[in-house]
Amino acid sequence: MKIMPTVSAIPTFGGWKPSKTENEAKISQMCNIINSGDIDTIAISGHVFPDTDSIGACYAMAYLLHQKTGKPVDIYTFNKFPDRYRLLEDGSFINLTNVNKVSQDLLKLKHYDLAISVDTSDINQMNPHYYNTIFKNAKHTFKIDHHQLPEWISQTEREKKCYADINLVDADCPSASELVMQFTKPLGLSPVNLPKKFNEAVYIGILGDTGGFNYSKSYLPYYDSYLLVNNGLIPEKSAIYMNPKMTREAVDLITLARQKVRYSPDGSIAYLYLDPDLNNALMKLRDTDIINDVKTKIKSFINSLKNVEGIKVTVFIQKYPDDEYHFNMRSRLVDVSKLAHLYNGNGHSNAASFAYYSHKPFDKIIEDIITNMQTYITDQTA
Repeated sequence: MKIMPTVSAIPTFGGWKPSKTENEAKISQMCNIINSGDIDTIAISGHVFPDTDSIGACYAMAYLLHQKTGKPVDIYTFNKFPDRYRLLEDGSFINLTNVNKVSQDLLKLKHYDLAISVDTSDINQMNPHYYNTIFKNAKHTFKIDHHQLPEWISQTEREKKCYADINLVDADCPSASELVMQFTKPLGLSPVNLPKKFNEAVYIGILGDTGGFNYSKSYLPYYDSYLLVNNGLIPEKSAIYMNPKMTREAVDLITLARQKVRYSPDGSIAYLYLDPDLNNALMKLRDTDIINDVKTKIKSFINSLKNVEGIKVTVFIQKYPDDEYHFNMRSRLVDVSKLAHLYNGNGHSNAASFAYYSHKPFDKIIEDIITNMQTYITDQTA
């Protein structure tokens, strides 16, 4: 049985109000530039290793800008882009480009009137070639993000995170996609005139960054989802984006990963390292989309352990070239953004990450970091 909206009023997408008055002014500034009639070329990007909020916000903003300006929009991605998200495209005005597959010289030939970054807290989360050739050289640059800047960071770090001409950051919005959604009215657009794929793009962003509403801290994602349904969204159709492809080999790999979960000596931390055995098994899956989806499943499992009694922080660890390790943390009880900041990382209070470079054996790396994490957790929960 399909549940239909109980209210037939035309949606306005006005459920959110900026937590700071200055953000209202920034939205107005951005809309004035978009409405100026001087914007002919547009580039949009999210962050490296994009999640559904980064992807959803890119597409949602592309639909808004095309609807307003009539111009084509170039979306730039920095890693493998799961093919199923191409289903979010509605029309020929969106051009998707993987930066890793084009030369830096070709990027230098591109010039944009407007470059927008969504869901990207600092330039470390943006491909450096893209930032230096396209984003930095655009006539106007916007940052639209919901990762609040910590008050304790230095001025140098703050400038690195405020990398655009206009920087709109509001942590009260659970997802960047919802921030994009709120530009509809200021741009003079009616939600009912937007392509239906706009609704789906925002919705997958909400689902992704709230963990299917499990980590929502306010009514906002529920209310915004209601507005989207009232605008024609069919939630069950969005399952095509959220449900990954699986094979028996993939299921076996997920089972193996679960067996490799380890715990800190005091039991407050659950962590999983995507070690060479797991990486080799991943590569044998061959289908790149399945590889990415299996990684997502494994990360979701380790993240879910934060709900187990006694576990305060979960950590998913991956190794990249040049002895670079990425630590992704989740917590319900501890502010992991402060923990990430100890290692020059960033994120939310409940979800944060950092990169760590070392030539030491992994066992020594994890021993040192887990010890520091335990000390931090003890201090925070004392």
